[in-house]
Amino acid sequence: MGLTEVIATSVDEVMSLLRIGNKNRSTEATNANETSSRSHAILQVIIEYKDRFSGTETDVNFAKLSMIDLAGSERASST
Repeated sequence: MGLTEVIATSVDEVMSLLRIGNKNRSTEATNANETSSRSHAILQVIIEYKDRFSGTETDVNFAKLSMIDLAGSERASST
């Protein structure tokens, strides 16, 4: 498909985007898994936190969470 960047402002929005992304993934049955993913997926969440009461715009904290699912990786433990 491609890369999509979306600005989400709540946990509910992130979860909704995750569900949409999972629906768009290609799956197919294999001997190892009934609904094995046939596509790689990466979800990267960047969180920006600003203290509204600090009085400065430069006091911003960031965190990044990366979740990666490799197609067919369920066989990794058996090989």
